[in-house]
Amino acid sequence: MTPTAAHLMSNAVVAARPDMTLEELAGLLAENRIHGAPVVDAHGRPVGLVSATDLLRRMRAEAEGAGREPGEWYRRYAEGGEILPPDASWIGEIPDARVEDIMSRTVLTVDADAPITEIARQMTETGVHRLLVTRGERVVGIVSTMDLVRGISDHWPRPRG
Repeated sequence: MTPTAAHLMSNAVVAARPDMTLEELAGLLAENRIHGAPVVDAHGRPVGLVSATDLLRRMRAEAEGAGREPGEWYRRYAEGGEILPPDASWIGEIPDARVEDIMSRTVLTVDADAPITEIARQMTETGVHRLLVTRGERVVGIVSTMDLVRGISDHWPRPRG
């Protein structure tokens, strides 16, 4: 049996909503120790992707627009890739905006029943490392290049010896 996206995916999807404040987004990313998330509408349909990098860009633009340097948290994250700290020390640095203002509206998906070859084709053609897995219009998981490698390894014929 050929593995499908449903066999390979992680179904522990942490998603953001378009109407979330950036402060709520920062809390979601920090709490889950992640750098990004799909953005889904009220029906669970993907409408975008948002990352800590998107948040950083907005924070920098706001600071520069106000004629000041970005705050300490911004510098720590930008210089060392540190994930948002779980405490609230950075909240004063977050601009007053919504996820829909900073998210990417390009969403790459693969159907849950797509075979491993389709997942590999999409990833290599688009140069992405993660695809949202959908069933119908709803996000049900995420499949990464490491999931793909594990799937290939698990189903690759092994030499008998």
